[in-house]
Amino acid sequence: MKNYVLEFLEQRGLSHIFNERDYKYYRLKLTAGKGRNEVNVYYTALNIMDMFIINS
Repeated sequence: MKNYVLEFLEQRGLSHIFNERDYKYYRLKLTAGKGRNEVNVYYTALNIMDMFIINS
């Protein structure tokens, strides 16, 4: 999923706002309480990218 987030940010010229600590926090926040099969990887990656953009 991290690769998707980096790719989405690079496509928009925003790869400089990515950092590992925030990525881990956003991923845990968005997938908390869900099983592994209940998480749509692409949708979650888009949500993480949105969190980076909103919080930058």
